[in-house]
Amino acid sequence: LARRAWVPVRRWVSDGLGTSFGSPLDVLLWGGAFSMTGLHKVPLQVTRGAVFESAAEQILAADHASVFRGLNILYRDAETGELEPGVDAGGLTREFFSAIISEVTTWAELESPPGPAGPAAGPFLRRQNSARGRGQPLFKALPDNSLMLARSGRPPMYYIALGKVFAMVVLYALKDESITLPVSLSSCLLKFMVGRPIVAGDVRALDPIFFKNRMESFLMEGGVSFMKEILGEERLYFVACPEDLGQSREGASFEVGGGDPNEPTELLPGGAQREVTEANKHEYVALLSEFYVCGGVRQQLGAFLRGFHELVPVHLLGALATSLDPGHAGAVDHQAQEAALLGGFGSKDLGLLLTGVPEVDVSDWRGHSSVDPPENSSAQRVAELWWSFLGDLGDEEKAKVLQFCTGLSHLPAGGFSRLYPPFKLVVKLHASRAQLPTAHTCFNTVELAPYASRAELSEKVMLAVTEGAAPSASAETA
Repeated sequence: LARRAWVPVRRWVSDGLGTSFGSPLDVLLWGGAFSMTGLHKVPLQVTRGAVFESAAEQILAADHASVFRGLNILYRDAETGELEPGVDAGGLTREFFSAIISEVTTWAELESPPGPAGPAAGPFLRRQNSARGRGQPLFKALPDNSLMLARSGRPPMYYIALGKVFAMVVLYALKDESITLPVSLSSCLLKFMVGRPIVAGDVRALDPIFFKNRMESFLMEGGVSFMKEILGEERLYFVACPEDLGQSREGASFEVGGGDPNEPTELLPGGAQREVTEANKHEYVALLSEFYVCGGVRQQLGAFLRGFHELVPVHLLGALATSLDPGHAGAVDHQAQEAALLGGFGSKDLGLLLTGVPEVDVSDWRGHSSVDPPENSSAQRVAELWWSFLGDLGDEEKAKVLQFCTGLSHLPAGGFSRLYPPFKLVVKLHASRAQLPTAHTCFNTVELAPYASRAELSEKVMLAVTEGAAPSASAETA
């Protein structure tokens, strides 16, 4: 029997968190919630080398109205304790956000990629940085260079403060203050931030092997009976094993938290007594997907989302999509905008808002890519359609395709030459042309059917990018 109960994150973060009007995003969207007259920026006195450590309590104490107006950063010398001279006209604020990311992130020590980006070009990733010894990291870099929350011994207040930091970036980006971050968040973390559920397709992008072995068989017709036979079990229950966190697989960043790590975990209260059947197997796969993604950081994730949603309420993100529409005019229909939550502003939009729209050089992309099967005329024909399609996209559309393919909304320094593994375009020569493109972000790989024309390829790719940003009936297996 399971000795620990898994509570899904979307249930753990109560509906009441951050939903009261009066948040800065309310003001930004339709104004009038309170007067901005006479409000001042938040003065933050921070110590160099311990920026986040010294700012966390001040961030938590700041009122929402002042946060909306902006920050006034004052740096204090770590040795003398004296305030440095200077006026924050925006540059110190941008430095403040970059310093926080550097301090709270552990960067994995990966081998340098082969070829031009090898040792002669310098290390592929920075070495581990644990806030210069002043605290444990709150983020962990995945092999694709995106960030996911990490477990630490720090109290929840630090994760709440970190969530507020990211909410501030969103607010200031919307005010056109040129505040962006030099890194990309994990696509799954972004989905939690915009209130989207984690589905099996997210796991497939992170770990195709785990998806095939633990989920794909369940989802096929008669899959429950098949899995019982494979596992040699008479019954299967709503529980997960430690291996379901993927901690022994490449790209895993999550650890079992609390209790005996060798004990199974209930995927929902009473899961050890609830049997998996054909009727409820989709619910089981959905819960297993979420457990795989964040099972080891559930409490940390809940605290982070609490801080983020206090400033940027999740129920208003759909309204944000409408407010950013250039064609939108006239009075605001609050109810209609809130109802648009799942139809407009998605995780990819949030990722681009946090990092800014990158300039994607298609020639650089192509020059550091490969096609599989190589030297196959049909595959090369589809590849040419792909590069031609990308070349005609605008910056924002190219950025969304990049995020679909790699999970990144921000390229590593050095561009595609520093992307590891290098991008690969796989043409499935015998696949149906009705099939949408599939991305494996852990391998920076996209699979395409042998589309007949650029128009057909364009339609399928953009549909796949859109499907990845919004829930659909096929999302669990797409």
